[in-house]
Formats: sequence, C-alpha cells, structure tokens
Amino acid sequence: MLPAFFDWKISNTNNADKREKWEQAKQIVTSNDWTVDELLQMENGCGVMYQRAIKAGISDGFARGFRSELHKFKGCYLRLKETERTQTAAIALHHMVHGPGGFVPGDIY
Repeated sequence: MLPAFFDWKISNTNNADKREKWEQAKQIVTSNDWTVDELLQMENGCGVMYQRAIKAGISDGFARGFRSELHKFKGCYLRLKETERTQTAAIALHHMVHGPGGFVPGDIY
C-alpha cells in the first residue's frame, strides 16, 4: 500500500519542490522498509520513529503529517480497490456467460 500512497501523493502535488520532497520521502521509506504503522508513529514529533525519519532526511512537517496524509489516501485507496473488484467480477461474469474470448456485439465487456 505504501508505494501506492506515495505515487498518489506525488501525482496530486502541484508544487515541484514539494513533489520532489515526496519522492525523496518515498525513497527513504522504501529503502528503510518502514511500515504504515511506523509512519503513523511519527506524528507525535518525539518518538523513536520520528527521530529516525529526521535523521534519514525526512523533514519535520512531512514526518508529523504522515498520519493525516495516509488518512486522506485511505478513502481513495478503498474506492480504487472496490473498482478493481467490480471490474474483476464483471470480467468473470462475462466469461461465465460468453466463454473465454467470447464476443457479443454491443457488449461493453
């Protein structure tokens, strides 16, 4: 989920400097194999994970803001997963009705 979170945040950031900081944060988080729970622990600004983030080069504001940004992303992520499930179900239904590779003119799937 974290790569999707960072890709979402990067693609939805218009400011080039902030976008670069998100790309750097993604690289740091990925290279350290940090989890969502570890990012959430950075919110308080004084814990062990917060200190690690600062030492690794993530800015104070980014480290403390991961919780709120992940919360914003959660809704988008859940909608994306629901869309994927719906599309998979539609394709499976199509194959059940028409067989693999079956084509019915005017059929949207």
